Amino acid sequence: MLLSLWAFLPCLFLIVEWTPVYIHYFIPSIPALALLMGFGVESLLRMVARWRPLQYALWLILVLILALQVFQWRAALRFIAERHLPYPGFTTPLAKLMPLRDELSAAEDVVELAGGMAWNLHHEVAVWDTLLWDAVACVRAIVPDGYAVFPRQLFAAIIAPGAPAGYATELYRHENPKAFPTRRGGGD
Repeated sequence: MLLSLWAFLPCLFLIVEWTPVYIHYFIPSIPALALLMGFGVESLLRMVARWRPLQYALWLILVLILALQVFQWRAALRFIAERHLPYPGFTTPLAKLMPLRDELSAAEDVVELAGGMAWNLHHEVAVWDTLLWDAVACVRAIVPDGYAVFPRQLFAAIIAPGAPAGYATELYRHENPKAFPTRRGGGD
């Protein structure tokens, strides 16, 4: 009974839409759900223990499910890597950001102009502090809404694909900028 409460209480608690529901609200249920699945598999194995062909069929089904999960995961990663998914979808894949990271590693300071100050972990605003943590002294993420930041020393400026054009954005443009493609439909 306690295990079932642990597993399903978050679901029951959020049936009534009193707040937006985010997937991380269900993380505490994962251990209980794993234990319930383990009990289910163990009781299923105990039921089929007397008949050998059914045991092999059960293992074959398990292997098939795992193989299908691997293929599905690879297909999902390929889909995300090839197609631009607007907010709240994932932005630029890491493989596309690494050449830009290597280029920015020579800079002491980086100013990044993004489309908004949403601190989602996969959006431009949050990703550059992580990617450049050991290479750049300071990464500043700003919104191009009329103010600008100019460090004292030489700096690099990233203009993210989602950054709206504006006066502040134009202040950072260089005569010979380098464009790094994100993916089809995602801009540079």
